[in-house]
Amino acid sequence: MGNDDPSAKIEFHSNGFSIDTITKSGMEAGRVMTSISDSSGNLLFYTNGIWINNAQHQVMQNGDSLNPGQIANDFRIGGYPSSSSMIILPNPVQTNLYYLFHHSITYASDIAGFGEHLYYTLIDMNANNGLGSVIQKNQILLSDSLCKGQVHAVKHANGRDWWLIYSKAQSNGYYTLLVSDSITLAHEQYIGIPQLSGGAEWTGQCVFSPQGDRYVRYD
Repeated sequence: MGNDDPSAKIEFHSNGFSIDTITKSGMEAGRVMTSISDSSGNLLFYTNGIWINNAQHQVMQNGDSLNPGQIANDFRIGGYPSSSSMIILPNPVQTNLYYLFHHSITYASDIAGFGEHLYYTLIDMNANNGLGSVIQKNQILLSDSLCKGQVHAVKHANGRDWWLIYSKAQSNGYYTLLVSDSITLAHEQYIGIPQLSGGAEWTGQCVFSPQGDRYVRYD
């Protein structure tokens, strides 16, 4: 998405896909962008890590000033400069609520090769006639030497909740958070070979298998 040209919209359906253009979003995304739609495929909102746009491609109410700090100030035009650093999950209990998980860096931590905070921001899609509103913002979940990306989640075996997995930087340490009607730190685990790549983790990716019984990451 960009400021100068209309954004392209690709709609996938049973017999292929179609490409259309939409109104200028006013949002650029250099490294990170995430979005979510409803069960019918209708866009709800999207973000570049600095602010949130609603389905009408306008800044959502109270949706500005994510990841507060000098990095966000300096990269406001191009989007937050941290890859794979956000994920949106629906609240398993209250269907109108959505969690946006996002992590922040500073210039000092970026040079050292790690992120500093994992935040959550809570969006209520019942507000403003379905356009949504941010009702909690930049709530700190973790403060540590964190991987500069690779925020990922998998469905809980109960079929309702989520497990959110986030790794420590240059380490074999992992945080596991239980995402339900609230968010709790379930446990901290050290397993496998430590990542000692000096900050290259942000160029990699992590993924769960379709069954949710395997987790793989690389840098």
